[in-house]
Amino acid sequence: MATPMSPTHLGIERDNTSNTGTKLVVKKRIITARKTVYALMGAGLHGLNGVNPKAAIHLIQTYVIPRLLCGLDVITLTIEDIKNLSTYFRKLLRQIQHLPDRTANVASHLLLGRITIESEIHKRILKTFGNIIRNENSIDSHQTAGNKIFSIW
Repeated sequence: MATPMSPTHLGIERDNTSNTGTKLVVKKRIITARKTVYALMGAGLHGLNGVNPKAAIHLIQTYVIPRLLCGLDVITLTIEDIKNLSTYFRKLLRQIQHLPDRTANVASHLLLGRITIESEIHKRILKTFGNIIRNENSIDSHQTAGNKIFSIW
């Protein structure tokens, strides 16, 4: 039986040719997010004649970010992967606000009240960790509860 070079499990594609096993995952997630943004253009997520930036960020939060970050909280991302995600997300935020590319990174996030994509990934990692710890049937929750490392409420 032949072993595939890039198997997919639960929507996460692993790549056996890279050190971390996730060489192409981030690139494919960005492509998927870009396709989602293009699909939302019919709903008004586009240039000057589209919906206002507050409604646009709601569409992005609801549809684009879940597609962009699906499964990235359970794999090890390299600095280059996080840089690519951040660049794509900042460019998207600037486009919906009609800001030039020279605009400061902080300004593009602050005007919409959004956190960075790296912070969003960290938030999802902590959420996953909390779900594992709170699960009474989890092996990890029994080990940490016995060692008093993490208390639940």
